[in-house]
Amino acid sequence: MTGGAGEARESSMSATSAVRLQFPEGLRVLAVDDDQTCLHVVGRMLERCMYQVTKCRNGKEALLLLREDSSRFDIVLSDLHLADINGLKLLEIIAFEMDMPVVVMSSDDKRETIMKGVIHGACDYMVKPVRMDAVELLWQHVSRKRRNDQLKEMEQAMEDKLVVEEEEKSRSMKKKMKKRKDKKEDQDDEGGESSDHMNTASPASASAIKKPRMVWTLALHQQFEAAVNQLGYSRAVPKNIVQKMNLPGLTRENVASHLPGLTRQKSATSSFFPVSFLYIMMPSSV
Repeated sequence: MTGGAGEARESSMSATSAVRLQFPEGLRVLAVDDDQTCLHVVGRMLERCMYQVTKCRNGKEALLLLREDSSRFDIVLSDLHLADINGLKLLEIIAFEMDMPVVVMSSDDKRETIMKGVIHGACDYMVKPVRMDAVELLWQHVSRKRRNDQLKEMEQAMEDKLVVEEEEKSRSMKKKMKKRKDKKEDQDDEGGESSDHMNTASPASASAIKKPRMVWTLALHQQFEAAVNQLGYSRAVPKNIVQKMNLPGLTRENVASHLPGLTRQKSATSSFFPVSFLYIMMPSSV
């Protein structure tokens, strides 16, 4: 590299000392061309647009500057046919390592060459001699790149937010399922204890829970028989008998279970045994 790194690299005064201007003025451009005359002309055109220009005479020096601190530049304007490095290779390296917009320029205006440049990562292709109107619009590529980066950041933020929300929903659902499971287990445990308590209850306590049995005493039976006689056998049904006797705790079931006994007594009655005596001889009904 003749003349050293200092001679190979020319920076305009605006790139080193001027205060950063309002965009697109102050756009930081790295211009690369091994044709010194072309590099000088392009540099002057960039400066007329109020861009901050750093000029580099070969591809390797440009890569060195970019790898040292790529944040110093907003865009690269490079010749496609450099002597020390293939211009398409330079495009690939910048696109992969720096993710920076690159505009290529060349005197080759063949469609195939232009397509190769675009395919390898160029955001624009300028045919030499470069026109001033194309240089003036150079900032648009930077603006488009920044807007795309912002959209990507927003999309990534939305994706991250959705992931966090899904994780929170999943954790919440797991907590609810665990609470339901624990509650069910507690209920099952309580039910088992209650069942065990009932199973282990003494026969005396179990019998105490049962409904007390109706005991038909002689006096109670006589009252029952009197009610039947007053009603007559055609109207002597449990409902009427209960109403006629009007005793606390007496139910239709008690009367219905006792009524057949009275019928048997009537059929078995003789002149030698009174009804009350026959009833005492019969087994008690439920």
